[in-house]
Amino acid sequence: MIKVRNQKVIRELSRNSLKANKMRNIMACVAIVLTTMLFTSLFTTASTLMYSFQQQTFRQVGGDPHGSFKYLSEEQLHKLKQDTVIKGYGTRLLLAIPDNPPFNKAHVELSYMDAMEAKMCFCKPEEGRMPKEGTKEFTCDTRILKLLKIEPKVGTKVEIPYKIGSEEVKDTFTLVGWWEHDEVSRASFINLPLSYVEEQLTIHTERDYEGIGTWGLDVYFKNAKHIERDLEKMAERHGYQINDPKADNFLDYGVNWGDIGAQLSQKLDPQSLVFIIVLLIVFFLTGYLIIYNIFQISVVNDIKFYGLLKTIGTTRRQIRSIIYKQAFMLSGIGIPVGLVLGYFFGKAMTPVIMSTLTYKKTYYTINPFIFIGGALFSLITVFISCRKPGKIAGKVSPVEAVKYTEEGIGKKKTVERKKNSITNMALEGLGRNRKKTILVILSMSLAVVLLQGVYVFTKGFDMDKFAFLAIPSDFMIGDVAYFQDSWGTGDYVYSLSEENIADIKRQNGIERDGRIYGVRGDVYDFVTEKWLRDFYEDLIPEESMDEFFANKKKNEEGLVRNGIQIYGMEEYPLSLLTVIEGDLKALNDPNQNAIAAIYDVDDYGQMLKKSQWAKLGDKVKLQYEDEDSEEKKEVTYTVTALVALPHPMGYRFYSANQFILNADVFKRDNKGSQLMSYMFDVSKEKNKDMEAYLKAYSENEEPTLDYESKKTYLDQFNGFRNMFVFVGSALCGIVGFVGILNFLNAVITSIMTRKHEFAVMRSIGMTARQLRKMLIIEGIWYGVLSMICSIVLSLLLMPAFKAVLNSMFYFVTPKFTVVPFLIVAPIYFFVGVAVPYGAYKLSVKDSIVEQLRAVE
Repeated sequence: MIKVRNQKVIRELSRNSLKANKMRNIMACVAIVLTTMLFTSLFTTASTLMYSFQQQTFRQVGGDPHGSFKYLSEEQLHKLKQDTVIKGYGTRLLLAIPDNPPFNKAHVELSYMDAMEAKMCFCKPEEGRMPKEGTKEFTCDTRILKLLKIEPKVGTKVEIPYKIGSEEVKDTFTLVGWWEHDEVSRASFINLPLSYVEEQLTIHTERDYEGIGTWGLDVYFKNAKHIERDLEKMAERHGYQINDPKADNFLDYGVNWGDIGAQLSQKLDPQSLVFIIVLLIVFFLTGYLIIYNIFQISVVNDIKFYGLLKTIGTTRRQIRSIIYKQAFMLSGIGIPVGLVLGYFFGKAMTPVIMSTLTYKKTYYTINPFIFIGGALFSLITVFISCRKPGKIAGKVSPVEAVKYTEEGIGKKKTVERKKNSITNMALEGLGRNRKKTILVILSMSLAVVLLQGVYVFTKGFDMDKFAFLAIPSDFMIGDVAYFQDSWGTGDYVYSLSEENIADIKRQNGIERDGRIYGVRGDVYDFVTEKWLRDFYEDLIPEESMDEFFANKKKNEEGLVRNGIQIYGMEEYPLSLLTVIEGDLKALNDPNQNAIAAIYDVDDYGQMLKKSQWAKLGDKVKLQYEDEDSEEKKEVTYTVTALVALPHPMGYRFYSANQFILNADVFKRDNKGSQLMSYMFDVSKEKNKDMEAYLKAYSENEEPTLDYESKKTYLDQFNGFRNMFVFVGSALCGIVGFVGILNFLNAVITSIMTRKHEFAVMRSIGMTARQLRKMLIIEGIWYGVLSMICSIVLSLLLMPAFKAVLNSMFYFVTPKFTVVPFLIVAPIYFFVGVAVPYGAYKLSVKDSIVEQLRAVE
C-alpha cells in the first residue's frame, strides 16, 4: 500500500468545512464552553475549598510550619535550628498565659516571636511593625484590642496585666502593630521584644505551666512527605529522641495535622469520593449529549459533501479525521473561554459553600491543575462525543448520501399505513431517529431529576433533628471556660451563681428551666481491665496501652479504678435526655439511689454499646474524693435508665463512662458539686429580648459568663440549606440550558433533513401553518416524554438517593414530591412550542419550487 502525504489536504478540508457552518460553530463553541465551565467550576470549587480548609486549619493549629519542637532550652534550640534538613525556621519564647480579666474569655499568650515565627503563626502585623528590642512595645490581633478596649492606633499606650506563676505583673506597653483576628484561631497572641521577655523571666522565676520560659522551634522541611520521620531523625542527629518521654534526652514535638502533605497517607472519604464521581459523570453526560447532537447535525447537513469525498478516494479514517480536527479547532476557542468562566463561577460559589461550614473564611489560590483538569476532561468529552458522528460520516457512500434521511444510513424504511393526521405525523417524526429522540429526552430529563434531588434534599432538612443535637433548649448560660471546651472535672471553679440565675429569672417570658451541676474533684467507677482496654483500643496506641494501665489503681476485686464524668440534673434538663431503656421516674425521687448510665449514640440515634459498661439494673459503685479534706466516699447506685445526652449539655470533652444523678442526690453525695450550666426556654415573643439581654449581660455585667442559644444553630442550619439551594439551582440551570440546546439541535436537525419532505407536502396542499403545528406537537411531545422520563428516573433513583443522604446527613428526611415537575412543566411546554415555531420560520424561507430544486 502506498502512503500518500495528505495531512495538509485534510487540514484544509476541515478548515473550509468549518467556515461553511457558522451556526454549527457557534452552537458547538457554546456547548464546549458550557462543558469546560462545568468541569472547571467543579475543580475550582474543590481546590479552593481544600486550600481554604488547609489555611484555616493552619490558623486553628496556630501556624503553617511542617513540624515543631516544644519546651526547648536555649542550648537545645541553637543545636536544632542549625540542622541542614531545615528549609526555614522560626523561634518563640513563652512568657505567660493570662486567665485574669480582660483575658478570661479568650486564650491569650504573651511571648517573643522572631520575624519568621510571626509569619508562620500569622502574627505578622498587617498595620505597623514588629516590636523593637530594648522597648516595651507590643503587637497583637484585633481581638486583643477589643478585650483591652483600645482603638487600633500606633502609639497607643495601655496597661496589660498578666501572671507568671502566682506572681501578678502589670506593665504599660505601646502598640506598634496589629493584624486581623481569625475567628477560627483558638489563641490570640501578644508579641513582645526578646529583651523584655528575658528580663521578666529572670525576675519572676515561679512557673505555673511547663512551657513558660521555654523555647519553641517551628520548622519547614525541604520535603513535607514524612514530617514525623524527619523530626525523629533530626532529633537523633543532635543526640535527642522523641519516643520515650521518661528519658532525659526526650524532646516533645508536633506534626502539623493541617498540612496536606502530612495527610497524603490517609484515605479519601468514600462518601466524598462518590459525590465527586457522580458530579463528574453528570457533567460528562451533559457535555456529551450536546456536543454529540451538534456534530450529528453537522454530519447530517454535510452528508452529501462526505459522500462526494468518498467518490474521490477519501477513506473512512480520513473523514473521521476531518470531524475530529473540526472539533479540536472549535475546542481551541471554547475551552479557554470555558476555563475562564468556570474559574470565576467556581470562585463565586465557594464563599456561599464556605459560609455554611465550620470554616467560614475563603482563601483563593490559582492552581494550574484546575485548568489542566478542566481542559483535559473537556477534550476527552469532545473526543468521545465525536466518535459516533465520525463513524456515520466515515461509512456513508455517495448513493446513500443522496438518499440520507433521519432514519439513518443503510436502514430500510418499513411502510405502515396510518391515518395521516397531524398528530400521527408528529409522532412519526419522533420515531424517525429513536436514538436521537431518546438522547434529547434524556438530556432534558436530567435537569428535572437534578432539580428533584435538590428540592427533595433541601425540603427534607429536619430542623428539630439538627437543633436537638446542637442545643435542645432555647438558651444555656455558664462559665466562659465551659463554652471553650477547656474544662470539665478538676479543680476549676465555675463562676455561674444563683445570683446570676436570679437576674435572668427577673426577665419575663421563661417557661421551663433547670440547672445542671458538675463536679469539682475526682469521681471514679470500677470496671474490668478488658472492658477498658476495648474502650481505649482506638484511642491509645497499642505500644502505649500497657504503660497506660500500669498507672491505673485497682480495688480488692481486681477492678480498675476509672475516672468518670458525672452530672446532677434538675427535672427540666432530665426531660431533654433521650431514654434508650428504662425510665427516669426513679431519678426524680431524691430518696432513691437511682442513676442513669449515658451511652453515646451516632447521628441517627443508634446506641454505641461499646461506650458504656453499665446495663439496666446493674449496681454502680462510685468513689468520691474531696480535694479539700482528702476524704474518700463510696456510694452504690442502681441503674434505672440508659440515656443519650446531647453534647452541649455535657462537659464537652470525651471520657470513658458518664452517669447522671438527680441534682439533690448529686449535691448530697458530692461535696465538690458546682453549678455548671443553667438551661431554659422562653416564650416565642420574648426570644429576641432574651437574646439581647444575655448578650449585654455576659459582655458588660458578668464578663466571666457566656451563653449559647438555639437561634445560632438555626441560623447555621438555614445557611447550610440555602447553600445547597444556590449551588443545586445553579447546576440545574446549566444542565437545563444544555437540555434545551439539545432540544433546539434536534428540531433543527429534523427540519434540515426533512426539507425535501416538507417541500413535497407543501406541493400537495399542506400549508405552512399545518407544518408548524406538526413541529409544535413534536416539541410538546418532547416535553411530555421528558417529564414522564424524569418522573420514572426519580422514582427509580429515590431509594438509592435516600440511602446516600441518610448516610451523609443525619438531619435530612427525604420525601418524594411532584413540586419540581410542576415547576418545570410550564417551562418545557413553552420551549416545546416556541423552539419549533421559531426554528421552522428561520429555516424555511425559500419558495416550494426552490426547496424542491435545492435537494435534487
